[in-house]
Amino acid sequence: MRHDARAAADLRPKATRLHWVPSGRHRTLLIVATVEHPITELDEQDGLALLDRQTRKYLGISAEDFVARWENGDLRESDDANVQRLSVLIPFGRAHSR
Repeated sequence: MRHDARAAADLRPKATRLHWVPSGRHRTLLIVATVEHPITELDEQDGLALLDRQTRKYLGISAEDFVARWENGDLRESDDANVQRLSVLIPFGRAHSR
């Protein structure tokens, strides 16, 4: 299949660059977009509130219960993507329990 740069450019969102990258005997169209996200700093209370909202939303348990079960090893081996995703927020729960 032949790639047409003009057709790909018509689909291009703003602030995006197109690059043709060699890939064996063919070339691959690489689309690079720059996305800016604001950084929000959270204090311990806001962090704990975030952890609690997310654990209730995805697991139906409180942040306190989630952190306790993680610390006891009950959740560390879980294959649940939500558990793994939430595990990065655990420091917010630990900071509150000190």
